[in-house]
Amino acid sequence: MGHMNYFRPYSGKEPGHEDQLTRSFLVLLRLVPLVHAAFVDRLRAKPLKDGAEDALPPFTSLRDSVVQTQVQSLTEPASRLVSVLMTDEHWVPEHPITDSPRTARYDGVIYYPPEWALVIENKPWSGNVWGEQVCPSRDGLPEGCILAGFACILWRDVIVSLNSLLQRELLGHADRLLVEDFIEFVDQEFPYLNPYTSFAVCKNNRTLLANRCYAVMQKIAGSSSVVHHRGYADYFPLEDGPNAGARQIYLRPPSEEGATDWEILLEIWPADTVDQARKFYTTVKRDEFLLLGDKGWKLAPNMHYSFAGTHRHHSKATIGVEQYLDLWRDTQGYGRVRRENWEDVFAAHRREGLISENDVEELNRQFTNTARQTMDVCPGFSVSFRWPKASAEGLDQGDHFVRDVEERVREALATWGQPFVSVGVAGVTA
Repeated sequence: MGHMNYFRPYSGKEPGHEDQLTRSFLVLLRLVPLVHAAFVDRLRAKPLKDGAEDALPPFTSLRDSVVQTQVQSLTEPASRLVSVLMTDEHWVPEHPITDSPRTARYDGVIYYPPEWALVIENKPWSGNVWGEQVCPSRDGLPEGCILAGFACILWRDVIVSLNSLLQRELLGHADRLLVEDFIEFVDQEFPYLNPYTSFAVCKNNRTLLANRCYAVMQKIAGSSSVVHHRGYADYFPLEDGPNAGARQIYLRPPSEEGATDWEILLEIWPADTVDQARKFYTTVKRDEFLLLGDKGWKLAPNMHYSFAGTHRHHSKATIGVEQYLDLWRDTQGYGRVRRENWEDVFAAHRREGLISENDVEELNRQFTNTARQTMDVCPGFSVSFRWPKASAEGLDQGDHFVRDVEERVREALATWGQPFVSVGVAGVTA
C-alpha cells in the first residue's frame, strides 16, 4: 500500500514537512476530479513551448490518470513530459530546462497514458529551488519520451482555485470536505502559501478577504479558537464571567461579492442574550460607552425577541442610542415574559419606540399565533467599527492590523468592564 492511499500519510515526517504537502495535494487530485480538472486548466494556461502540438490537452481528453509520489523513474507509458514546479513565488530558470544525467527522486508524477506525464517538484519556498531539480532524469524517462516544456505553478493560485470551487458550490459533500480539510491543513502548516497573507493580495475577492479575517482572528485568539459560522460570519468566543456582557467577536468583509471599495467590519453584540443583558446593563459605564461613538465606533440598538435560545425577530427601533441605553439601565423589563403579558409588553415597546406596527405583526406571527408560552426580551446593542479598504491594506503590513483589532476590541470591552480573554487560550489575556 503506497502513500497515495488517503489513509497512509507519512508517519516519520512532521506535518509541516514539504513532502506532507505534496502528498496531500496529490491525494486531492487523485480523489476529486474537479480539483484535478482545475489544476490541468491552470497548466494549460502556461506556455510550454511554441506550437499547438505541445499544448497539454483538456482534462476531459486525458485518459484515467495514475498518480505517484517519491519515485525515481517513470514507470508508465509517456511520450511527452512536462516538468512542473509548485512554489510560493514565480521562479524563472537561469538555464534551459532539459533532461539531466542526475539521479532524480520526483515529489510527484502524474501519468495520462499513453501520451502525457507530469513530473512535479514541490518547493514551498522558491529560494530553495535550484535548476537541476526541475530537470527530469535522463535515465528514468521512457524510451522516446521528450520534454514538452516547463511550468511554474504558484501555491496561492492553487488555493484561489480551491476556494472558487467551494464558493461556487460545485463539489459534492465528500469532495467538499476533502477540499476544506486541505485548505485547513495549509492554513495550519504552510500559512505563508495562502493568497490571503494580507488584504492587499486578496484582490477584492470576498472569499479571500473572509479568509484573511479568519487568519487575523487566529493570530489574536489562537488557531483552534476561531469558529466557522456558515450562516453569518466567522468569530472567536470570549470567556464567560461576571462582566461578560458579550461572548463573540466578529471580523468580516462586506456581504456583497465583487465590491472594489470594501470595508472590514469588526462587530460586537453585547446584551445579545438575557444573561448577557443582565451583566452588560449592570456593569456598563454609561458615559464611556457612549463616547465610543466619538472614537469611530457605530452604536445602534439591537432589540430582539427570542425563544429557546433562538432569535425569532429583530425589531427596527426608532429610539435614540442614549435613550435606549438609559431605558434598559433603569428597568428590569427584559428577560422571560409569559404569554399572558405579551400584549402589554408589545404595547409598551411600541410607545417607547422599540418596535413599529410592522414589528408587532411579525411578533404576532412568531409568538402570539403559535403554541409558544414564553418569550425572551433581549435589549441588545450593535457595536461595530469599520476599516476602509485603504486603511485596512495600509495597516495590514506586518502585524499592525492585528494589533489595531486587538486594541479596538479591548477599547470597547473596557466600557462595560469585560476583560479581553478568548476561549481556547486558557489563562492568557488576548
